[in-house]
Amino acid sequence: MNNLAVTPNIANALQQYGVLAGNVVEAHPQSFYDFQTYATAGTKLSYTFFQNQIGSGGYTAGTTNMPGNGQFPNPQNFLWTGIEVIFISGQTVSSAAATEGLSIADDLYKIANAKAYVNFVINTKEYFRECPLGACPAQYGLGGGIGTGYPAVVASFAHTVGEMKRTSGQLIPSNTSFIGNIVFDATTATPSGIDGRIGMKIHGIWYQLAQ
Repeated sequence: MNNLAVTPNIANALQQYGVLAGNVVEAHPQSFYDFQTYATAGTKLSYTFFQNQIGSGGYTAGTTNMPGNGQFPNPQNFLWTGIEVIFISGQTVSSAAATEGLSIADDLYKIANAKAYVNFVINTKEYFRECPLGACPAQYGLGGGIGTGYPAVVASFAHTVGEMKRTSGQLIPSNTSFIGNIVFDATTATPSGIDGRIGMKIHGIWYQLAQ
């Protein structure tokens, strides 16, 4: 079988997609996340996000993927286009206990609809504010259910739903500070009595140099 010939023009055009290309800026979709413990008593009224990079402040790759503390290091830039707030109940679900599924739904309902707001600040300017937290729905969730009881099937994998909250597109230049905040009016305890996780994700286009 003859090899497929590639004309020089096509070969040259393909170079712009190479991962090994000196002095070339790559642009690709990426989300950045930050997850923290939500104490069951809800004693913490405010949470700040994206201020610690991987390996600092006790953060691991399982809790954040920030490349810098509160900013993108030079020469990285980020075009911010969307935001979501995620709450994950600490309650587990077994096939034997339908009430556990309801506890997860109760936790999420309480936090998503609490008197609380989310905002996002770049440098010193606020570019986004929304309330309640459920108005910035998570973009993933588990489908189906576990258990033999009707409540467990309905509620075991409760999650917020809706379109992602999008922005008009703001470019965050390298070495420019930014921060996400969640602020509660009052302490908001989880009905399950178990610690959960609360997090924020920002979506957009990540610009960085190729290798």
